[in-house]
Amino acid sequence: MNAFTQLFSGMTQIYLNVAFIVCIFGILSFKPERINKVSLFKTGCLLFALSLIMPTIGTIFPVDAFDSTPRKMTNHSAAGMKISNLLSISIYAGAFFTTVLSLLSTTQDQKEIAERKAREKREQEAVEP
Repeated sequence: MNAFTQLFSGMTQIYLNVAFIVCIFGILSFKPERINKVSLFKTGCLLFALSLIMPTIGTIFPVDAFDSTPRKMTNHSAAGMKISNLLSISIYAGAFFTTVLSLLSTTQDQKEIAERKAREKREQEAVEP
């Protein structure tokens, strides 16, 4: 079993999902101001939810569900599960990266924050004699 298969199989995937959920709720609860790009954060959360339901979708809809020729469903179900698991892992990776990117600030964002703080400080000094 290679490292990639070990990383995304069984209990390890469950631990990764739990850690992701805890981090998302932790950010939303304690540091919501760290989210610089809200739309990207929401996209990451939606991708994460899709990655959770993707294996179920692969089980419900086999690969050749619209094929009219009678065949053994076990082969189609196995292929559908492999494809849905691969998609689930890919979507999970996308969710992780979009969520992390939503938290990172660019140089332009840092300049705007510094300018806003300086403006607020000047306004506060102007109000107080």
